[in-house]
Amino acid sequence: MAGVKGVAEFFASHGSAITAALGISSVIAVGSWSLSSMRKDIELNKKDIEMHAMRHQKDIETTALRLERDRARELLSLTYTEEMKSFRDALAAKSLMVLAIRAGAAVPATVLQQSLLCADSI
Repeated sequence: MAGVKGVAEFFASHGSAITAALGISSVIAVGSWSLSSMRKDIELNKKDIEMHAMRHQKDIETTALRLERDRARELLSLTYTEEMKSFRDALAAKSLMVLAIRAGAAVPATVLQQSLLCADSI
């Protein structure tokens, strides 16, 4: 019993100091836990930001590839259109020359030579 009484007297005389120490240690523990929690949140936010950045980078690359592909199609279409136009022009020139010769028209040699060159390109 004397031991319990001694402990009781010790707490009675030093109670406020012990309570203060326990309070400080609990504040430190809560602060430490709070800092740890904030660090975890920061790491998660950082990972989210990195994932969004990677997603946007992929979107940018995909858009750039799509634009390049569309531009290549456009150029190919224009080239094809121009080639078809020159092919039609050459074919029309050849047809007109053949009709003129069949009709018995005198065709100058330079025009005939040019027509034959156009016909060779067809």
